[in-house]
Amino acid sequence: MLLATAAVDAQPEPATAAPNDKAAASIVFKEAKQQFQSGQHADALAGFERSYELFSSPNSLLMIAKCQRELGRHVQAYETARRSIAEATEAAVKNEKYNQTREAAQKTHDELRALLVVVDVQILGDATGGTLMVAGREIPPESWDEPIVAEAGAIAIELTHQGSVASKQVDGAAGASLEVTLNVPTATTAATDDAGDMPLLVPAIVAGGVGVAGFALFGIFGALNEATFSDLQERCNDGACPADASSDIESGQAYQTTANIGLIVGAIGLATGAGLVIADLVGSDDDADADQTGFSQPQLRLWPGGVLVEGRF
Repeated sequence: MLLATAAVDAQPEPATAAPNDKAAASIVFKEAKQQFQSGQHADALAGFERSYELFSSPNSLLMIAKCQRELGRHVQAYETARRSIAEATEAAVKNEKYNQTREAAQKTHDELRALLVVVDVQILGDATGGTLMVAGREIPPESWDEPIVAEAGAIAIELTHQGSVASKQVDGAAGASLEVTLNVPTATTAATDDAGDMPLLVPAIVAGGVGVAGFALFGIFGALNEATFSDLQERCNDGACPADASSDIESGQAYQTTANIGLIVGAIGLATGAGLVIADLVGSDDDADADQTGFSQPQLRLWPGGVLVEGRF
């Protein structure tokens, strides 16, 4: 602890710093340190940032990270601590005293890492010109290949490319490391992602369409059968029909059979479509719980004899 304090107290002397800059920065640094020690972390943060502006100092960066941590800005604090480590490491090549700064910054970095989630985003495809957002924070393209930190909890990850969006949401506990894979979105994949929110919607539409077609078949052939039946009633007396009416009788029977099949198909199709829509609406509300309890979204299976909806419950 004494080493860490000494590292923070000592201001480095960058080769590019002018004496007046160093003197002014030292004054601001000392005032900010007093504010930090008295719990005025927001004022101290502004002071340390001003001191760093006057000339670069790994110690100023370390104190900025500490202020950000006290203000609950853990992601910013983590990134600032990383910068402090890098600058202290570089400065230590010429002056070994900055090893103490690096050690103090590393300690702060590790403490912050335990509070955060590290997300490794794997992007499949050419996303040049795209935008990556993680937990509401835009990630520079040059940092896409690096682990990205976020606050623990629900983390939204969104990749926008040429007007299309691919997104995922994950949950991470403090200290966890997660891997997320995103395909570079196109108009087709974006539509697929939207459909993924209701995976049974397309089968429901298909089933509904089959149902409508079935009822249409029932109406058409039912009307033909009715017309044929009326004609035979006029031609047949007391159940006796002329010989030339046999073909009409067979046609009428065929019309009736086809109409009955259409009625059955229509009823099954519409009922199946309605059932799939209901299952989808219920399933979309329970997706988060399903992932944790082992439930799975119902799946549509087509068999030679019918339609089956299955899943784990």
